[in-house]
Amino acid sequence: MIYITADRTIDFEDFNYILKTTSYQQIPTVRNSQKNVIGRDGNFTFRDGFNNKKIKVMLTAMDSPDIMIRRSNARELTQELIKPGKLILDYEKNVYYDANIFNGATVKFNSSYDELTIEFVVDPIAFSRIGGDLVWNTLDIPWQLIDIPWSGDSFNYDVVPTNVIEVVNRGNIDSSPIITIEGVGDVTFTHSNGETFTYSGLNGIIHIDSRNMIVYDDSLVNAIINYSGYFIKLDVGTNNITVTGTFATLNVNFAKKDFYI
Repeated sequence: MIYITADRTIDFEDFNYILKTTSYQQIPTVRNSQKNVIGRDGNFTFRDGFNNKKIKVMLTAMDSPDIMIRRSNARELTQELIKPGKLILDYEKNVYYDANIFNGATVKFNSSYDELTIEFVVDPIAFSRIGGDLVWNTLDIPWQLIDIPWSGDSFNYDVVPTNVIEVVNRGNIDSSPIITIEGVGDVTFTHSNGETFTYSGLNGIIHIDSRNMIVYDDSLVNAIINYSGYFIKLDVGTNNITVTGTFATLNVNFAKKDFYI
């Protein structure tokens, strides 16, 4: 298991810890609400995203009869575990979670080994650590790619009206890109699923943040509101997005990560 904070990267194997997951919530709980409608039997159920997941792990420190060394290691780990970080589990090293400690950590000291139990609360979405066009569908994954940067994929296009952009989502749920566009005029993105997003009066550079549902310029100060339609989501697999509008040429950049549940 690896935990990365703003100050340090900790690989628990360096401390002779063996990982055992004691509780892993594969599918996060869903936020649901129900509404009663007069004149209709039953209720309408609305789903509004996912709650955070909880992951509990037990780390066993082996082959260290010196309890003082093990106690020192536990304190050193605690110094980083109290910080928010990126959590990478041994059995899914191609993704990471944004994580925090939930109910703290406990340790049991014994004569020749320790048991350190940690409960994390993590974002319901796991983010891909793999860039480019790699496909991770086999068991012989080369884990030496552990130092791949976290920036995700970035796809850049120069388009004219009616050009089609193809973006691939390798995750197993819809992902939300940040789309940066530069040009002059009105622009509409039409996803192959039928949803459209229109921005009117483009004159320079703007950023369309689909996850946070906000549009802003390089000043990063004020949200921009002259848009309509649906924020672009990337379906699992290949997404074809048609770009139309009154512009002559347009530079489009899709910055995205693949999302996993």
